[in-house]
Amino acid sequence: MNAAQNELLTRITPGTPCGQLLRQYWQPAALVDEFNPALDPRMENRPVKAVKLLGQELVLFKDASGAWGLLDRDCAHRGADLSFGRLESALQGGGLRCPFHGWKFAADGRCLETPAEPAGSKLCERVRQRSYPVIEKSGVLFAWLGDEGSTPPPFPAFDCFTAPATHSFAFKGLWNANWLQAFEVGIDPAHPSFLHRFLQDEPLRRNRPECRRQAVSQRQRWRH
Repeated sequence: MNAAQNELLTRITPGTPCGQLLRQYWQPAALVDEFNPALDPRMENRPVKAVKLLGQELVLFKDASGAWGLLDRDCAHRGADLSFGRLESALQGGGLRCPFHGWKFAADGRCLETPAEPAGSKLCERVRQRSYPVIEKSGVLFAWLGDEGSTPPPFPAFDCFTAPATHSFAFKGLWNANWLQAFEVGIDPAHPSFLHRFLQDEPLRRNRPECRRQAVSQRQRWRH
């Protein structure tokens, strides 16, 4: 692969060819456990997180009704960061309120209030924060970042998404790589036998007596 091809395939920010392609598929946005107050006490009163997906800065939150909302982080009013916004209770009408001028948005991006406007103002009816569909599957929150107004595809019915919770798990980690490198390693069947097999320089023929003795000795050291 030459440099131009690498650039074409690995750039996924808005407006790039590969970015446009990947936005046609559901993408993992966060783990449901990240919003579990038992694991993160801050989520008890304010289940709001800043996330970055495909080069886009977004804010993910659960509103007072339990609905998931994923919005552009920059407020439609003056571009303030909505990840610092106030999550309102059901008694307050729900929604995420911008910390700068108090504009409030629903999980679906509707503008609910525009404080400081004259009485009777209908400005909020003409304002909408870009929102993205979110779906919860097997402990993962998936988002669809396709073109506004278009319909997301059906979520794939892979076994891992239809299996009961007792037969599936989800985890999250940081890989300092682009999506293509991560994907290529993930589907590579040859490397696990070598990269993930040995803890030290062991011979390939593990069935020989000396190899078995080494393995037993290694396990004994681990126990102590």
